[in-house]
Amino acid sequence: MSGVIVMEAVLEVGTPEPFTLWPVAAAHGYLPLRGGLLDAEIGLAVQSFAYSNDEPRSTPAASASEFLRTVLLKDQPVAFGGYRVTDTTTGVALQPGCCSDLDEASGLRDLLRGTAGGVFLGHDPSPEAVIEGNAVHLFTDDDEPGRRVIELGVDDLHRLLDGVKQDLRTFLEDLADWAVAHAPAHRAALVDSFARAVNTAGL
Repeated sequence: MSGVIVMEAVLEVGTPEPFTLWPVAAAHGYLPLRGGLLDAEIGLAVQSFAYSNDEPRSTPAASASEFLRTVLLKDQPVAFGGYRVTDTTTGVALQPGCCSDLDEASGLRDLLRGTAGGVFLGHDPSPEAVIEGNAVHLFTDDDEPGRRVIELGVDDLHRLLDGVKQDLRTFLEDLADWAVAHAPAHRAALVDSFARAVNTAGL
């Protein structure tokens, strides 16, 4: 087995246009969802979450209520991203693939329970999780010759998923505090929508 393994729940984020409804950090790529994020980082997470659940807008939203309306009305909102896993000793990192989301990534727990035949972790790259006995092999890409792998035990993966669940719960607590300042009328609905999208219940 390799050295220290780190797992993070990450949200795909970006700042596609000027945004003035609340402070938003300037960033692209993946934002780890955990406690202790800056106000503008949570703002970026909320902005990206709302954009990913709405059609492109022809005009900027005039209020937080208008901007959040679509995502708050969705039965099953989507949080694009997944779980980023890094072996800090070897430097091998498994990144979420295209079109993956945090709900689907939570299927790793179902894989460990034996209630799922596989789990979708995205494509291009197309990471893959394989269980063999008490060992878990996380491949960085299932189509790439010479693909790299992170190896860990089944119990280790359970522990890492427990950590991700706690990170997400702490993020949701901070999100509730953020909403008091920036979207107080939608505090409970926003937290509930985000919780369903990242599937804390399934973890």
